[in-house]
Amino acid sequence: MLGNEGTVPTGATRDDEPLRALSIEERATAPALPRRMPEIPSVAALMRSHLDMARPRSDAEALKILRQAFPAAPLAARVAAMADRAR
Repeated sequence: MLGNEGTVPTGATRDDEPLRALSIEERATAPALPRRMPEIPSVAALMRSHLDMARPRSDAEALKILRQAFPAAPLAARVAAMADRAR
C-alpha cells in the first residue's frame, strides 16, 4: 500500500459539475465549443505582410528587414517569403 489510494477521483470533478447540473434539454442547446482554434498566420505570411508594409527598395534591404524582424527564422524562410511576395 502506497498511501495514495484515496486520492483517486471517483465521481464528478469540479470541471464537469456545472455540466452535470444542467438538464438534458439544456445540455443539448448549450453552445458547443469550437472544434478547431482559428488559424494562426504562418511565419511566411507574417513575413510577406511585414514586407508589404516596409516596402523595401531592394532584395538586400528586404533581407535586412526580415532578419531584424524575425531573427530566429532561417534564411531559407526569409528568401521563400520574398519569392512568394514577388509573384
